[in-house]
Amino acid sequence: MSAPPDETNAAQEFEALLEYLKQNRGFDFTGYKRSSLRRRVGKRLQSLRLEHYDDYVDYLEVHPEEFVKLFNTILINVTAFFRDAPAWEFLSAEVIPALLAEKQPHDLIRIWSAGCSSGEEAYTLAIVFAEALGFEDFRQRVKIYATDADEEALVQARQASYSAKDLQEVPAALRSKYFDSILKFFQVDSTGMFRMTSSTRYFKERVGSSRPSWRWIMCFLERPKVNTSCKACVKRFSFS
Repeated sequence: MSAPPDETNAAQEFEALLEYLKQNRGFDFTGYKRSSLRRRVGKRLQSLRLEHYDDYVDYLEVHPEEFVKLFNTILINVTAFFRDAPAWEFLSAEVIPALLAEKQPHDLIRIWSAGCSSGEEAYTLAIVFAEALGFEDFRQRVKIYATDADEEALVQARQASYSAKDLQEVPAALRSKYFDSILKFFQVDSTGMFRMTSSTRYFKERVGSSRPSWRWIMCFLERPKVNTSCKACVKRFSFS
């Protein structure tokens, strides 16, 4: 059974909008699940009292500041230290030991935290690997590359400063071990152990490029895009 004419037109207009964003702003959302995208873009249309995607393209042409609001609506920054605790427990207990067992004592370990938002995931990765390797081996062997399309989130990630509320899920022993208290905020270890210039490096990420946003962002991509992105990322990452 074919889609109703109005729905077909809306789908075509939406694809034209995605192509417009790709060509004019370099953000490729064509691999994202349409249901999620249309729901989020729909929020912008509703706030502007627009009915059609074509009208929204016209609005973007006249009001370029709308691009920021649109991208902030699409690119949701939801993150936390040790978010989804069972996943981190599995990583620490199963994945990391298996990974280290396959490595020689001085082999480098490269880790990519894609869609890193304000840095909590990248720093959590640093903590669990430092716990597994010890401080000195961690500093010598581990490089963490963290990327995100949101420049504001990357600024916060580079500052490495978090409130006490942000650290609620960090075990007390790890909090005192890896964070320095500064007024009401906590700064990632002042020795620079997890600083961008040391083990964690932050880069701006282009949505839809060969640097996919793993875990939570992958669930927003269509399966063919997931497979293509994974292969491209592994190929590029091996030469980083």
